[in-house]
Amino acid sequence: MTLRFRIELLLDTSPDGSDAVRRVVLVDRETELQHELAVAFLLDEFGQKPLNTQIAVLLDLAFFLEWQLLRTRRAEASRKAKAPFISPESRVLAGIRALTNREITEYCRWACLSADKLATALQDESSTFALLATGKAVKFGTSNRRIRTTGNYVAWLTKECDPRSELTAEEHRMLEASAQSIRMEFHKHIATGDDSVEVRSLNDEQRSSLERALGNGGPFPQTPTGRRDSLIVETLHESGLRAGELLKLCCVDVIESWEYKPGHFTGCIKVVEAQNDPADTRLHEPACKTGGGLVPISTSLATKLIEYIVGDREAAVFKSNSTTPFLFVNHEGKYEGSPLGRRNLNRILAKLKSFESLPSTISPHVLRHTNLNHVYKTATAKGRDAREIVIQRGRWSTRSTMPDRYAARAIEGRSAELVQQRDRIIS
Repeated sequence: MTLRFRIELLLDTSPDGSDAVRRVVLVDRETELQHELAVAFLLDEFGQKPLNTQIAVLLDLAFFLEWQLLRTRRAEASRKAKAPFISPESRVLAGIRALTNREITEYCRWACLSADKLATALQDESSTFALLATGKAVKFGTSNRRIRTTGNYVAWLTKECDPRSELTAEEHRMLEASAQSIRMEFHKHIATGDDSVEVRSLNDEQRSSLERALGNGGPFPQTPTGRRDSLIVETLHESGLRAGELLKLCCVDVIESWEYKPGHFTGCIKVVEAQNDPADTRLHEPACKTGGGLVPISTSLATKLIEYIVGDREAAVFKSNSTTPFLFVNHEGKYEGSPLGRRNLNRILAKLKSFESLPSTISPHVLRHTNLNHVYKTATAKGRDAREIVIQRGRWSTRSTMPDRYAARAIEGRSAELVQQRDRIIS
């Protein structure tokens, strides 16, 4: 099913072509025009946020706009409708509340469903079918984000689309109160439940199989591209980096000998959070969700990374006269010497699916789950504070629930062991 609104990524370059800024916009497929209010809200409220965050916001607003189309169509088809559906911005311009509480409740029901269900309702000939908000539910996190974003957007419209040019202090107060009441009405529908924790890490047998495959060269040939691909998988597996963090690594971020305490050394990777980086020539800039920090790795992996930098990588950038600072580059084709992109990274991981012992769902994120789960399990076995170590390695805040999600397999294993111990004592 095709929705009416789509997201486009634009690259605005400076007159001399020396600099460029990425931005995302929401486009109507029928008119090919940008939805200016949605883009204005994005720039106003999320202008300094990472590109992936901005895309998520526009996806939520696109869902809200599709719902408005559904309401418009339903009003036109229904004989019981007393008046056509008026858009929130038009209501604000007319001095009317943007949405009624009943409409907010209906939208929040739809927000719990997949976008495909909304597309199906729009294309169905039956207005009765379009009235029912039933179908496959999305996760709590997705529906809550949609509701929160839409509530903030409608509250923003209430203030920004007000037609009065000059307001008294009392009118400003009343306008702010009106926007807040809409925001709170949306907030009432945010679910307080929690999504079930999904185990995504490889089990011990699969992890050992992956390590054996990498030790034997795996599906990667002994060519510059093959050696790079094998090194990328090994780095993801051992470091637990996100895909975006790996792609944003620069040569200077690899530390071969890091003194973590007096007289003790190991390898290390420095993760630097650098969003909207003008030095990044990729159209789709890799995203770094969490903050920066140091990620310890084995000395052997650090040595392999240094050897790649002064060997295969140097040959590729020298041949193409590239000056890119990023660690992993392309080694063949028209983009030789340019930084590796997310699509090629996914293709590298897809090659591992040829091993029957590895799941078809293997991805960079699965390897991140596997690394942090193994770290948690190892730290627990040694009597260390496993959560503290995983938080440092994952670079989360101390209040985050992410460590428990990533260590779900290890936590389930500990739970099973305790049950077995209890059963032995009882028997």
